[in-house]
Amino acid sequence: MPVRFLRLFLVAAIGLVLLGCSIGLVAVTQAAISGHAATTTVPLRIDPAATSVVLDRSGHPAGKLIFDKATLEAEGGGAGYAVLQAADIVIVGGLWVAVLLLTLKLVGQIASGSPFDGLAVRRLRTIGWSLMALTVWSWTRALALPPVLLSFLNPASGEYRLLPAIASGMAGLRDARVEATLGVGYLTAGLLALALAEAFRIGLGLREDNDSIL
Repeated sequence: MPVRFLRLFLVAAIGLVLLGCSIGLVAVTQAAISGHAATTTVPLRIDPAATSVVLDRSGHPAGKLIFDKATLEAEGGGAGYAVLQAADIVIVGGLWVAVLLLTLKLVGQIASGSPFDGLAVRRLRTIGWSLMALTVWSWTRALALPPVLLSFLNPASGEYRLLPAIASGMAGLRDARVEATLGVGYLTAGLLALALAEAFRIGLGLREDNDSIL
């Protein structure tokens, strides 16, 4: 990809992140002023899952549908939860802006023909640690925020019992448990960035040794 297109892509990505954060903060602020938290969408897993038989064209059983996933869309928590929502937007948005901005500067540095220097190494390390921080925060959010939201809701909702990701269910009702997805994509990308930073550091050392010989 030509450098100018990569730069345009990164600038556009930064703009979209800032726009998304602004819209999110406005929504949270307006909801908090009105006395309600902004709408939160949480993935759920149903246990035990309801099933429905699937028939083939001749009318014989050919399988079953498993209704094991659902989505909770709730407005609850008031101003306190709105503060947590705003913090989530600021932390995630800030880390992504930092990653994209540093990547933009790194691309410009590489395009100028000077990739192996201390500044590039520091930028790559910051990108790596920022991506790993995104991973830690996403895990923390997945495990910590849903219980705060559910504490403002009636746990027994019809035939379902709302539970956080880590909780013990009880017989009698179907459990609608928060599905905490602990992804490792950002963690992997962060480790790759740190490995690349180390490669750049070694390259810098080799260049300095070569310059001293010449």
